[in-house]
Amino acid sequence: MNITQLGRVLRNSAVLGLVLLIVLWPADAAGLDDSVREWSQGVWQSVLQSDGASLDSFDELLGDVPVPAGHETAVARFRDYFALHRANRDKATTLRHESRAEALEQMRAHIEADELSQALRSAVEVQTLSDNLDVALWDPEVQRIIAWARQEIPEVEADRRWLLGQELLFRLRTLYDETSEAEAYEELDEHLERVNRRVSLLSRYAPRRLHELRSQRAERRGDEPLGETIDAKSEAQRLSENAAMGLPPAAGDTPVIERRDRALFEGIF
Repeated sequence: MNITQLGRVLRNSAVLGLVLLIVLWPADAAGLDDSVREWSQGVWQSVLQSDGASLDSFDELLGDVPVPAGHETAVARFRDYFALHRANRDKATTLRHESRAEALEQMRAHIEADELSQALRSAVEVQTLSDNLDVALWDPEVQRIIAWARQEIPEVEADRRWLLGQELLFRLRTLYDETSEAEAYEELDEHLERVNRRVSLLSRYAPRRLHELRSQRAERRGDEPLGETIDAKSEAQRLSENAAMGLPPAAGDTPVIERRDRALFEGIF
């Protein structure tokens, strides 16, 4: 468990512990009961460390608060509150594990159905719901999907299916986000930026081709077809310009009004 993930887990409990330390710590430190002094030192040591053992120790310490004279009521209230906090946390953990198991089943189903993009999406969900991002990244099934994506992306780009390539790269890059594999993340980030520029150029200079790619994406996702409506005013201008230059009416692209479709990364997650 890295320090970032430990910090997320400890955040709420650390606040509780800090409040309790303030309550129990007398103005005169020399007046501390030995058991309270030992307990408080153990709490801070477990917070300063960054491994799973320290997390377990921290949890045990907060659940076993000493009772200095004159603070019985405060400690009793804290113990009740911490017990409720622990129960809610355990319930949330159980729900997260159940959600991860469901996402894992979906990931395997997408692999079986040869659905790479959906498999990547499920892999990201499995990783997000895991205890450790790096461990989840190196799971054999996730690595199988990563290898599949790295093999497929060059073929997708060779076929100029830029929107699919953009989608695959975005999801693949996400698997490396906030992991120890910073170099792989940067490489994928740069690759994705190159594809983003190509899509931007298509939008500016080849909107009809981009519309075709978006229609293919809608079909692949099972979305409603985008459809086309001819832009009558622009079409009249095109025909007039063709006539003035002696070009046939079929020369050039017929301008269309495109139905609103998803934004750049809308629907990816």
